[in-house]
Amino acid sequence: MDEREIGRYGDASPALIYCAEGLVDAFPDARIVQIVRDGRAVVAAMLSDPQELAWFRRGVVNVDSEFPNPFFGVETEADRAAWPTLSAAGKSAMRWRGAVHKMARLRNSLGSDQLTTFRYEQIVREPQATAVALANFVDATLSKIEIPPGQKDPESWRRLLSPAQLAEIEKVAGQQLRRVGYGA
Repeated sequence: MDEREIGRYGDASPALIYCAEGLVDAFPDARIVQIVRDGRAVVAAMLSDPQELAWFRRGVVNVDSEFPNPFFGVETEADRAAWPTLSAAGKSAMRWRGAVHKMARLRNSLGSDQLTTFRYEQIVREPQATAVALANFVDATLSKIEIPPGQKDPESWRRLLSPAQLAEIEKVAGQQLRRVGYGA
């Protein structure tokens, strides 16, 4: 297919949230879909993913030389001071918290015609209804949403995270968990 014939393009990369404004500037008709997920589930998934954990290696993370650092969720001097003492769970929670803050800023800067948000748990519970809503938002045909088998339990974090990890997540991101509806 000739690139000039492409009418739509989609990408499901979570990191694209950090360049959403640039995408909208470049493509004024862009439609942005955010998916919010329980931060504890996100942390559990990150802890099981060597590629995600690689971001925390010395020489990769740059919270001192790049501050504030939205990608790592390091937004204040207190965050920067806490970063070296956090475990991988705490650093993952800080990244999730920063992404939630970024999502809120996007919500305030883009209209409902350009940005919509789904809850991951809604997608898992109601994939067909979500597919219809998503298709309507992007004005395209979407037959179904497939959930990978290992991702069908949004509550898996309850058995995967230790009490110490849960306490650290609460300390780092508890306020944001409750703010977006993940309090219990």
